[in-house]
Amino acid sequence: MSIVPAPGAAEPTQSRPLDDPATLRALVARLREGVYVADAEGRLLDANPAFLALIGARGLDEVRGQPVAALVRGAAGEG
Repeated sequence: MSIVPAPGAAEPTQSRPLDDPATLRALVARLREGVYVADAEGRLLDANPAFLALIGARGLDEVRGQPVAALVRGAAGEG
């Protein structure tokens, strides 16, 4: 599987496989949707800029290791 440009988008200069971690990280970083990775206990391990903006964080280091549920509740003005 490879990254394919959306209709009307500029053609990429090179196709990169989606199973490459650097390619996936770059793709997720550009998404407008918030995406995060949590451990089995629900603590934040990684997140893209859109998710950090949703929860009002200035950077990942500010919130890494915190419970995602608490971060989302806090961003929604709850609890």
